[in-house]
Amino acid sequence: MTILDAFTKNSVLKILAMAEMDRTEYKIVLYLMNCSISGFAKIITSHRELSDTLGIKSSEIQKSLTRLFNLRMIQFKIRQNQSYEEGDSFALSLNTQIDKWKINEVEESSDGAVIFPFQRVGEHLHLVDSPSDSGAELDATILRVLNAFSRFYTGEEDIADEKTERQAARLLCETYSVDQVLLFIQHFKERVPSLSLLASSWQHYLDLYEQENQSIDFTKLRGEHAAKDKQVKQSALKLLDSKEIKLTPEEREVLTIIFQHRHPRRQLFWAYQSRSRYKNLNHFFADHEKLMLSVTTSGSHVKKQD
Repeated sequence: MTILDAFTKNSVLKILAMAEMDRTEYKIVLYLMNCSISGFAKIITSHRELSDTLGIKSSEIQKSLTRLFNLRMIQFKIRQNQSYEEGDSFALSLNTQIDKWKINEVEESSDGAVIFPFQRVGEHLHLVDSPSDSGAELDATILRVLNAFSRFYTGEEDIADEKTERQAARLLCETYSVDQVLLFIQHFKERVPSLSLLASSWQHYLDLYEQENQSIDFTKLRGEHAAKDKQVKQSALKLLDSKEIKLTPEEREVLTIIFQHRHPRRQLFWAYQSRSRYKNLNHFFADHEKLMLSVTTSGSHVKKQD
């Protein structure tokens, strides 16, 4: 398997797109990816050389290399029996064993692309953990996807290793509608040789599915979803403008987020999980409960400054 195949199979670009890294870290990783694909799996360089190549201060390069090394995304080596001093050369390479990366254990991971529930604490708005049973729910959903793939896959090639497929199933469940994932698995069968490929080439399979099922009016379905989003937004705005109900500052904040958000029905779902704290929104939740879009995710605390 080539380096490029390894990157494609493990959905590296998608993982990077969802990871919480700064500009310098991204530039270093993409630079090393280009080196690997070009045949230079390992390069000999220095902080100053990297600084000149990438156009970034040497101090930032050193800080980012340390963090990437801690994330197990890169491999860093100096000559044996030599203590490292600033200006010395070292061997640098991208760790192509993607499953060894520790992105999920530091700050945030691909979960950062998913919407979390919100809570105001003092002057700051905190995005908090999903309900306590969401982990078990997510595991059960992942198992459904894995079982479906095993049942419908009829290709002659061996299915990829279990760990890689489970990671791909998790990514699919966290990013797309589970019903749509199961539909694609059943529809394409052996044309989807692995869940990793489905995750990394989702748009390709979506376009192909639409071509093969032109009788389905996807435009109409999208229009229906847009109409439901608009209904929730208008109801939230109407309640904000109402003089009959005295809302608390936190309740007004929740309604404002729902009204302004790109995915109001997802935010409605998260607000509903903490409905006991929003006493004046009971009727609002009851009237729109069927319009909520359930979000299955897991994650750690994320803090957003006002």
